[in-house]
Amino acid sequence: MAYPTTNAGWLTYIKDYLDVGDYADATVQSFLDEATIMLNRELNSFWMEKETTYTIAGGFTTIDLMAAVPDFNRIRLVGIQGKYPLDSMTLNEIKTLIADIAAGQVDSGSGPTNYCITAQRVYLQPMPSLADVVEISYYAQVPALGGGTDSNVFSLRHPDLFTIACAKAAAPYMAEDERVPGWESSYNSKVQSINDHATDARIGSTPLKRVVKALKRTY
Repeated sequence: MAYPTTNAGWLTYIKDYLDVGDYADATVQSFLDEATIMLNRELNSFWMEKETTYTIAGGFTTIDLMAAVPDFNRIRLVGIQGKYPLDSMTLNEIKTLIADIAAGQVDSGSGPTNYCITAQRVYLQPMPSLADVVEISYYAQVPALGGGTDSNVFSLRHPDLFTIACAKAAAPYMAEDERVPGWESSYNSKVQSINDHATDARIGSTPLKRVVKALKRTY
């Protein structure tokens, strides 16, 4: 059976999958919404990956992610165009770095080496130069189905996982259902598999060292 292509189709599909034909559409829609929230939080699919840039202007202090990247979900990587990726730091570490720069213990002339994200803002230290281009790689916030949206990354690219995520969202309504533990296990397994696959696609799965065996012919 093909997966649905519309929000209405998914409502019917999830009702049939869960065998809850008596549930109201609004209740099942809440399962779809909760599934989208869970997957936005936990899935690292390369279909969610996006890139953008931010050019440093006068008076720079931090990058407001909500203003600069409207569909921002989670950061993957921050770098300076033409130079290098930056290392992440905690807020306390960034504050310590700022203090060390102010005390002359760290050279600030080579540009930023670290970044920190807090309160939806990106802190770069040491401070970037005017006109530096900051490259931001991130996971986009996938919109929920409904309200005129009939498909999204989850329903199109990961429909099997989206189905299980909807079932997991329905679990509190079906606590006595013997299928609930299986949904939880299947969800965790699928998320882990997709996340691992996305990581392998970026860094490669080829061993760092190849072992070549020479076999002696015996005939």
